[in-house]
Amino acid sequence: YELKDSSMPRLDEQLDREAVRIVALTRHLCAEMHLARVCPEVYGVAILAYGPNAATRALKSLGGNVNTLLLACRGVLQARAANFTTTPGGYFSVEVDESCRLMARAAEEHRLLAQAPRTGVLHILLGALQTSREVAAVFDTAGTGLAALQGFVRRSVEPQRPTASPKTSPK
Repeated sequence: YELKDSSMPRLDEQLDREAVRIVALTRHLCAEMHLARVCPEVYGVAILAYGPNAATRALKSLGGNVNTLLLACRGVLQARAANFTTTPGGYFSVEVDESCRLMARAAEEHRLLAQAPRTGVLHILLGALQTSREVAAVFDTAGTGLAALQGFVRRSVEPQRPTASPKTSPK
């Protein structure tokens, strides 16, 4: 298979190592599934399937069940993929869907809000949730939706307030 078009190289230059791995595995997943387009739904599945990563760790800390989310996201992907699956066995090109470009922009916005030097897997997941209503619904149902994950990121960005040390009284 071949990956056609790409606003992705620009994104690739800004990814942390974990995100580079997920991007590569997402493209591989497209080839395995004979998907002619990369879309946010594929990213949702790849992020969950190829953990542990920053996103799966965040989901677990919020009480999410990664396997349950993965199963539901696979269903969403299968429904979306019906529109652009190729016939197995032949050569095909994998194009970047317009929704994936929107996801990349949203991921970059989340990176900036988090004051992170590079886009990470959690930022990509936030971008996918922001651009795919179906994936967002899966996460919302599990209580680990966009708002919960944004709160998680905000808490990890906020400066830690020093705790007051107990006053010692002179003896």
